[in-house]
Amino acid sequence: MLRNDTILVSVTSVDSELALVQPIEEIAAILKDYPNCYFHTDATQAIGKVKINYDGVDLITVNPHKFHGLDNFGILIKKTGVRLIPQIEGGKSTTIYRAGTPSLANILALEKALEIALTNQEERFNYLAKLGTKIKTKLKEYKNVSINSRENSLPSVINFSLLGVKALDIEHYFEKYDIYLSTKTSCCPIATPSKLVYALTKDKQKAASSVRVSLSYKTTEAEVDEFLRVFDLLYREYENGKI
Repeated sequence: MLRNDTILVSVTSVDSELALVQPIEEIAAILKDYPNCYFHTDATQAIGKVKINYDGVDLITVNPHKFHGLDNFGILIKKTGVRLIPQIEGGKSTTIYRAGTPSLANILALEKALEIALTNQEERFNYLAKLGTKIKTKLKEYKNVSINSRENSLPSVINFSLLGVKALDIEHYFEKYDIYLSTKTSCCPIATPSKLVYALTKDKQKAASSVRVSLSYKTTEAEVDEFLRVFDLLYREYENGKI
């Protein structure tokens, strides 16, 4: 898809629906042959979960809400030679890139969240891998369940489909037990199939019933056991035609 007049390639380091890790270093190597093209990545889902070499990236954006920071603001990291035009014009007393006074409290909170996220990262990855393996192993025992996560997906997100059941119906069933799952990313229209799951599986049924389970180092084994217990209840009702 690259052309001589391509000026930007933008890729998420880790996507939100299946936690697929993208080959950032390989993409950066390809773009060395395109000197007029900048490389941007959204690293929000990667921070604190996986180590990625960003040396070949020109622009990195991060939202702290995925590593237990505050929402509604973020970080932009850019290489020195990259020139940017402000999207919000006005006073330049604090920064030339965005008018207005940055929130010191938000910045300090972000710094602390980032510090915590990068502490014991390998240990937390192994813990999440243990929880993720437990969930996937159990879900594979059910005949009409499809695990959509791939080998290069991080264990922080388990994406699965219960064939023939709408994703929103699965989500609402778990809500009755105070378990909160997601169907797609928040920027996708409600009650539409997952474009990402369809792109991977070419199966509209799987895409229409895909649900993601998000885990963190704060998730307990007891919470995972409760999720699996409720899923078993859901599946029994599914088999009996009640869902």
